[in-house]
Amino acid sequence: MADGLENLPERVEAVEGKLEGLAASVETRFDHVDRRFDQVDRRFDQVDQRFDLVDQRFDQVEAALIEQRRCSSVSGERFHPSGLPNRSTLMRLSASSAESPCSTSQQPATVPVRPIPPQQ
Repeated sequence: MADGLENLPERVEAVEGKLEGLAASVETRFDHVDRRFDQVDRRFDQVDQRFDLVDQRFDQVEAALIEQRRCSSVSGERFHPSGLPNRSTLMRLSASSAESPCSTSQQPATVPVRPIPPQQ
């Protein structure tokens, strides 16, 4: 027992040194984890911004489709079931756009409309 008591201060110092090293290591790891969480938060912010842009685009598409349906019901034109006009309808609408009540709209459609290719 005497040997254990003689080495006790040295052993306590060794344990204290190890605990300080462990505390420093844990602090370093927590700093690393905090940095990673900050990076993840920034990425989520970027994703949220992209979703906001997608939501805005969907709002534009919805507004254009509503305008298209309104104009098609006013002009009496029949559109393809996909919601897109066929080529001949587009030609007639563009030719008569000066007479169309929809041509005076202050808000033009923001979505380009591709005509359906003729069936062969």
